[in-house]
Amino acid sequence: MNYVGKGNPADFSPQAGFKIQNTQLANYALEGSDIIKTKEDKTLLRMCYTSLNKDETSCIDCYQAPSGLLSFGKTATRVVTMANGQTARLGEIDGQSAVMISTHELDTLFVSPIGSKKLFDLVVPSV
Repeated sequence: MNYVGKGNPADFSPQAGFKIQNTQLANYALEGSDIIKTKEDKTLLRMCYTSLNKDETSCIDCYQAPSGLLSFGKTATRVVTMANGQTARLGEIDGQSAVMISTHELDTLFVSPIGSKKLFDLVVPSV
């Protein structure tokens, strides 16, 4: 894992080896980003967001990788069609809510201890 900082994640595209999308989440601030190498020598970016609401201690991890690298494994998921026609998969990973939005080139996976509906409502407008 290589900590790359709090800067605009899209600026880390050359280091990651793929085009990273800058993700903005309402009422959450980016705390930092890490570039992670997998066993298959592929690269993904992990961004950690924390709530700006001092009464809420939740965080959201956001992973971006070229399509096909991220998955829910054998976890049951639900598919939701968004207003733009894109689909999102909802499920759980290690007891936490997870939402994955895929395009032809990029998968974006959000994981958080907050409820799945709240997580979905937070991340769908951002993509």
